[in-house]
Amino acid sequence: MKSVVERIQSYRIAKGKRVRHFVISPPPELRLQNLDDLLGLFKKAYALATSKGADGGLVIFHPYRLREDKKSELRAIAGKLDDWMPGKFHLWKTLVKLPNWREYVYFSPHFHVLATCDCREQFSSADDGQDGWIWKGISELRTAEAVLKCSMYLLSHAGILSQKSQPTRHAIRWFGGLAGCNWSFKLAPDWVRACVLKQSAGVVDDFQDREGVDPTACRVCGGVLISISEAPDYWDRFEGEPKRILRNTYLWWKGAIPPPGREFSESEVLAYLSPKPTHKPSILSHRDPDYRGVHRHKWVATRDCNGKRVGPWYCRGCSKVLDKEIPRGVLDTVDHRRWFWSHPQKSLWDYGKLSDPRYSGLGDRI
Repeated sequence: MKSVVERIQSYRIAKGKRVRHFVISPPPELRLQNLDDLLGLFKKAYALATSKGADGGLVIFHPYRLREDKKSELRAIAGKLDDWMPGKFHLWKTLVKLPNWREYVYFSPHFHVLATCDCREQFSSADDGQDGWIWKGISELRTAEAVLKCSMYLLSHAGILSQKSQPTRHAIRWFGGLAGCNWSFKLAPDWVRACVLKQSAGVVDDFQDREGVDPTACRVCGGVLISISEAPDYWDRFEGEPKRILRNTYLWWKGAIPPPGREFSESEVLAYLSPKPTHKPSILSHRDPDYRGVHRHKWVATRDCNGKRVGPWYCRGCSKVLDKEIPRGVLDTVDHRRWFWSHPQKSLWDYGKLSDPRYSGLGDRI
């Protein structure tokens, strides 16, 4: 749902448009024989929306409407199902739980359109179009929250277009300026995307809180899910194997150890997450919050009183001995960095200050 808000809001802001909600209904006497006849109605809905001044939008197909004489009965049933009461669409939420749901609806195919149009465009609330098609204006969606609420309600009972002999078709479609070939959230300017992301993040969170939806709940046990970036704050609560898996998964996410291939079994993946250290024990540096598996060597050498080197080059931090010769005057301290699997395009060593290609062998892998 967040993608719908981002796409419509980014187009609205970038192009200076209004967003309005309409309903397009075909003639009641229209007979649909197969899925192809139903799909043909989408093109008619596009043409009618365009003729009314819409330059693009989202079309959602609904096959049914609630029977007016059954709504009070449905509300009474919804009152008994406390877990389905929160929110705006409790009637449709209750309906999907009933085995005899067809008794509460009747077949009446129609299309809901979230259309973008010019700010000066005016529409009548109801209009009988050509060939018996009915165009009805519902409301103007002035904010990101209004777009979210409307789209969530419409998608709660959208129809699924399927037939046994054919694959399932899309029940929601973009057209005009908002079609996939013309617009996407990634095409919006940076400042527009930043504005929309700020809007949509708060709107989605507030809406989920009101609707009782917890996006961070575990599907198995219902517990609260914690981002893997916060794992160091929690792994001390565990012991043994769970702690090892949690810690190594965090290292994998940070890029300090290479990821396993997809062809590995689960047991091999768990074993691969605990490789033997090839350099120093993988101890996270708490002083460096942006630690990403990077290790720096400080190459130094023992010298006599005259400044002449009398011993091999070695790393001040890990005592690794370098079996290469560094001529005096080139660089006494070689500071280079190793990039782990998080940077596969830089899997070789990055030599920092040592730019002379004659000494490129200094960075042999550990």
